[in-house]
Amino acid sequence: MVKKAVNIIACVTLITLLLAGCGEKIDKDIPVFETEGISTVSFKSVVSDWLMVPSDDLPVFVEWLGTFRASEKVKYFIPGDNQVEVRIEYSDGTFFENGLSTIRIGNTDYRITCENAPEEYLKLKLWPDPDDTETAEKQPEGNPSGKASEKRWDYPIDMVRFSNLEEFLEYLKTADENTDVANLASLEFFYYPTGIPEGYILYKITAGAVDIGFWFLPAEDCSSEDTKLAGEAGQKHFQFISFRDKYETAGGNRITNKIIWEKSDAALMMYLPKGYSVSDRDSLCETVKYVRNDDTHAFEME
Repeated sequence: MVKKAVNIIACVTLITLLLAGCGEKIDKDIPVFETEGISTVSFKSVVSDWLMVPSDDLPVFVEWLGTFRASEKVKYFIPGDNQVEVRIEYSDGTFFENGLSTIRIGNTDYRITCENAPEEYLKLKLWPDPDDTETAEKQPEGNPSGKASEKRWDYPIDMVRFSNLEEFLEYLKTADENTDVANLASLEFFYYPTGIPEGYILYKITAGAVDIGFWFLPAEDCSSEDTKLAGEAGQKHFQFISFRDKYETAGGNRITNKIIWEKSDAALMMYLPKGYSVSDRDSLCETVKYVRNDDTHAFEME
């Protein structure tokens, strides 16, 4: 079996999965990435250039990449998907690029699961230090968070990011329909989670024309952008999504790693941390509703 060198090549393992994706159930025990013959590994976030893994650390990353597996089918992409890409180059000159959240097998997209990222992953500095003013000044304008809004791998171009709820509410109040790529100026309401367990901190909000995502990590994982990224890579976060409308996937389903339920005017979804278990899953479904005040344009709890 030969790897094909095109813009995005298919490695040996992926070709095996492709065959399974033609109608048969995929083998979720097979690694997503072919690790034999890797010569270099590089990563790129939505705000960084490609960063090559030092040769001394390569064995650690090869072992980590070997833990990536295809999981459930992607029903639709969610805020934050594939904010980091990996480029794997092989000794025969071929290469493979893919995001770290999902992978396409045949005509179907699957979510990816993996073991916790190694400590060496943090050394790559895929995210700028917010205290580094020199780096911050280089970030493009046109995004409320100050972070780059360049093209992302399967990531909606109308998505914007916020670092806290106050910043998000202020933007909603002042959003200009002529310049608002996320269409948030037309937003009339959204739901906010109140059932997140104690000890988790809201560290990111991603908002677009379809949904709004609220991201929570344990407090100890929120000390820097690198630890936040590592926490996401290790799937240690809660992610609550407030959709603007109902979806076919809603309706009270209870799935292993997420909870989907309906309100009268929207569908809601909660992604759970990897391996998280709770006796009362419905306790995570507690929410409050924010509604736009027609007079002040500000959002207030209903």
